[in-house]
Amino acid sequence: MDDGRGTAMAARPPLSVADTPLRARPRTLSYSPAPRAPVNAGHPVPPVRRRGPTTNRRARDGAENGPPDGPVAHPRQHGRMVSLFDILGPTMVGPSSSHTAGACRLGLVARAIADGTPDEARIRLHGSFAATGEGHGTHRALVGGLIGLAPDDLRLREAYEHAHEAGLRWSFEEVDLGPEAHPNTALIELLRGGVTSHVRGASVGGGRIEVTEVDGFPVSLGGSYHTLVLLAHDEPGTIAAVAGTLAGHGVNLATMRVDRTGRHKDALMTIECDEPIDDDVLAAIRPFGWLRWVRRVEKIA
Repeated sequence: MDDGRGTAMAARPPLSVADTPLRARPRTLSYSPAPRAPVNAGHPVPPVRRRGPTTNRRARDGAENGPPDGPVAHPRQHGRMVSLFDILGPTMVGPSSSHTAGACRLGLVARAIADGTPDEARIRLHGSFAATGEGHGTHRALVGGLIGLAPDDLRLREAYEHAHEAGLRWSFEEVDLGPEAHPNTALIELLRGGVTSHVRGASVGGGRIEVTEVDGFPVSLGGSYHTLVLLAHDEPGTIAAVAGTLAGHGVNLATMRVDRTGRHKDALMTIECDEPIDDDVLAAIRPFGWLRWVRRVEKIA
């Protein structure tokens, strides 16, 4: 082979991905097996292949002990597909997706559970929320969510001022929930119209949240669905009545969870739906004699 200056050069074998240092290897979210045109006839580009058992942290979540050959699989995170949202993060008022956007979403869900902007809020912060929340805007974001501001609402910067105008009184405290609790956990106690609501949730990264407890009942809410939360007396036919009401209004159930304090005692239903839950659905459910209360949690963009 000639180098263009008349000097003969020894032909080099094509460089394979396996010979490339780990930091220089290509990273990809997906791979299409469609053939690619070679750089030149003598040195075609080899297809990207996945290594054997994965050891690096980025690949370990979804590609544990993957096959040594074949196209690169879509990466997973904690058992679910990683989306473009996970990589780029949410549209938000910063500075932090977990400490600001996630905190605002927690406030929005707690507000929905309280059935509107509360009169008073007592918020206890654990771990990183407590240690770095003030600098990351966590406090303002939580208060903003409690008065209905979205994570991308520029008014979050003046959340305290808007909260005062809305008549909200609030306080923050630090709490140690132990090593088992997520470091971005908040305990939110709300008072509205003489009724107290308790919500526990965490910002789990990238603006995503998980509400794990409502009024002492275990739940799993992320704000990714239109959600119905009901407290009812445990008796036969309650689940069928709610499911039938939703179906009658063209609302499809995505997930359902029921927890109760005991047989024929209180039971909490959390129902995630594909379609929005309008006022007609709530009006049809409220007359049931076994119902304690029902709340609608809007899907959080």
